[in-house]
Formats: sequence, C-alpha cells, structure tokens
Amino acid sequence: MYGWRARIGLITPMGDNIEHAFHKYAPEGVSFASTKIPLPDPTFEQCRDAYLDTLEQVSCLYKETDIDLLLLGCTFGSHNRDIEWEQTCADRMEKASNIPSTTSNLTVLEAFNTLNVHKCAILTPYLDSENEKERKYWESNGISVTSISGMNVDAITRKGKTIYSDADEYFIYQNAKKVHLDDADAVYLDCIQLTTLEIIDGLEGFYQLPVITSQQAALWGAVRRCRVGAKLPQLGKLFTM
Repeated sequence: MYGWRARIGLITPMGDNIEHAFHKYAPEGVSFASTKIPLPDPTFEQCRDAYLDTLEQVSCLYKETDIDLLLLGCTFGSHNRDIEWEQTCADRMEKASNIPSTTSNLTVLEAFNTLNVHKCAILTPYLDSENEKERKYWESNGISVTSISGMNVDAITRKGKTIYSDADEYFIYQNAKKVHLDDADAVYLDCIQLTTLEIIDGLEGFYQLPVITSQQAALWGAVRRCRVGAKLPQLGKLFTM
C-alpha cells in the first residue's frame, strides 16, 4: 500500500515539478499528493494577500483526507518577507485543512539549526538583486552569509519563461564547485525547483562540508515531522541526523 508510513500533501507553484524528485528519493512507504498554486502576478509583494487567500483555498482541498502533513514547496516568495511570513503561511494552511503544515523555508531553517550551521555559503539561480534580498533574509534569521552567488539560469527558458527545473545536474554541479567557501560551516543550494538530490553526496565529498538544498531540506523536514526517521546518507549529512 502506498503511503503506509506517511502521506504528505505537497503544494507547489504552477509549473514546478519537484514531485518526481520526492517520489524518487523519499523513504519507502512515504507518498505525496500534489496540488498547484499560481504565483502572484505582477509581483509577490503586490499580491501577497491574494497569495495567502489562494493558498488557503488550495489547502482546504485536503480537509477530511488521510494526509498527515501539508508542505508548501516554494522558497522564492519569502525573500521579500521574513520568517514570520512563513509561519503565517503554515498557520493559514493548517487552519484551512485541519492538517499540520509547514513550508520549505521553515524546513531549511530547521536544517541549519539541526546541523548547527551559523555561517553559510549560498548558491542560487537568481539575479544579484534577488540574492541581496536572500542574504538579508537569512542574516535576519541568525545565519551569517559568507558568500552568495547566482547561476545564469535566466538563460534557460521554455516558451519565453525561465524554468529553474530545466537546469540539469551537470550545470548545477559545475556552478556549485565555484562557490567561495571562505569560513562557511555549510553550503546551501537555494530554490526547490533545482535538481539537487542527485548531487548532494558528490558535493559533500568535494567541499568536505555539509550541503543543504531546498529540495533536500523540504523532504527531510516533512518526513521527520511525520515521524519517519529513515536515514538516507546519499542525501547528505542532514539525512543521517
């Protein structure tokens, strides 16, 4: 039977495709039921209330189901907000569904704390302007960002739109090798759309440091909240804790 250990409701932006990675790498007995949510237009800041309302409506679809946890898989939107915004999202999801809820950025912060990370080098698919927002976001949450750099993922488009999930493992790995470690405790690869689960083990060997990615932390945080304690060392040190 699918989901005999845990059943997780996954809410992701329209066009995102992280379901494949989660189904492929999740511990045995963990299943996912996925629903999409449109990203605000024209900007997240202008439409944040509408985003919350839509998130609440989508969460309501899971009410009275046998789902154990709801997970919002979107890291980008919070860079203009703060960690309280993440908790607001989780609270609204839980209220609408009567199901315990969390978000990917909340799980990333939990991953930092679990690995005792205080100084982190960050790689993102974003432009410099967005990276500066992300630097301020994590530093406001007690993480010193020793370096932050972006990959030219905006050059990867489909039908005129940037598709972060189209960046393949080779592209990400080669960019990740260029990260300036300085005195970082860990390396963080941001954006839940990036294909990262396949390369974590190799990067930890290369860096000799823990590697945290948005995909990995979201999967780890979700299954741990469902009391699934399977250790998956191929997904990095975090999954051995």
